Amino acid sequence: MLPIPKKDTVLKTLIALGVIGIGISLFIQYGQPYLKERALEKLDKQRISDLDTLNTEIKSILATSSTTKLGENNTVYISVPSNDSTCKDLDLPSLAEGWKYHCVTATKLQNADGKGWIPVNFKKIKNSGLIQLSIDPINNQTTLNYYAFVTNAATTTNALYTLTATMDSRRYLLSNTHSDNILDSIRYETGNDANLWASADSLMTYWLSQSKSNLMFINNPKLNVSSSCFNCLILSGQKNILQWQNNYDFSQNRAGSYTFSFKIPRIPEYNSTLLNPGTSRFDVNLEGKTGALFVWYEDKDGSKLIYKSAATIYANNEWHQIILNKDENKISIYIDGQKLSSTEITSTTKGGSPGETSIPNSEDDLTEYVMIKDYRLFGRSLTGFEILKLETGADFFKQ
Repeated sequence: MLPIPKKDTVLKTLIALGVIGIGISLFIQYGQPYLKERALEKLDKQRISDLDTLNTEIKSILATSSTTKLGENNTVYISVPSNDSTCKDLDLPSLAEGWKYHCVTATKLQNADGKGWIPVNFKKIKNSGLIQLSIDPINNQTTLNYYAFVTNAATTTNALYTLTATMDSRRYLLSNTHSDNILDSIRYETGNDANLWASADSLMTYWLSQSKSNLMFINNPKLNVSSSCFNCLILSGQKNILQWQNNYDFSQNRAGSYTFSFKIPRIPEYNSTLLNPGTSRFDVNLEGKTGALFVWYEDKDGSKLIYKSAATIYANNEWHQIILNKDENKISIYIDGQKLSSTEITSTTKGGSPGETSIPNSEDDLTEYVMIKDYRLFGRSLTGFEILKLETGADFFKQ
């Protein structure tokens, strides 16, 4: 007969197993995310190094040659290979109207003689150490992990250019995506005109801070720069209006596809209402008392409630990112990168002045009052993956 273990032995064993269990639980909760983040940081660090090296080589060309071809206008050259020079088989994100992608085959991808993914002959640079073109360590279009090159000139004379790469780690999303004044909060950009990428990306208008905006203001929206509302606008009173650059009209965009992104908080004493007039009109209302979110869309048949939160999704004074994504006849609503609903709508809309967001006069007992920041309007429909990444990058403005 086997001896019965002593009580203290059993107790010690149970304690040891408990400690091991706690250790495993803590590793799963904290250790795994930490290791994953460090791995992503390593990849991002490589991306930044690769693009900085390419940028140095292109600068040398600009300094020594006025005839080297840089590429075609309104073209995004990417590091993902394809047998189709227009990259149509890759299902890439859409670009601004008039822009196109360019790809080369896998066998030519890293050539540095002007036939690789960057159409620049680096062999002309004396003492260049560039043997082949770098590509993204993942180099997959599905996750946006590829390098891109854009230029505004066919030759180096007065040429502007940008190199970009998507950042994956939280560290580099928050610290190394700001070279273009944070117009694109998910990519690292380098070159002699970091803003050039915004044109390809179809970023039409934005408010990111007092000095980083292309909005025009009507009725003097108040700018609050206190610690309680860092880099945000306060809009109140008689129909404050944020007017988009060049009074941008959605009807000029193909099929009315666009993405409207902004962050607002729940303010218990007020209702926050934004009107987006134009050929496609949104009304967004966040109730101060309940924290419930409502979204209306106005088409040829009138205004329709297309989303109502089932329960309170906003705590008091809590900021969240709202994204309204219109892909032709489908509207999707996202909160903090997560899709809440999709609605089919008719394509013909009615009324409204294009190119502005306004704060209406109150029609109830609560004064309309809006605090808003990280405001972007893209003239195209973003992909779900872009929206998820955009939400992470937007944390640069977190309270």
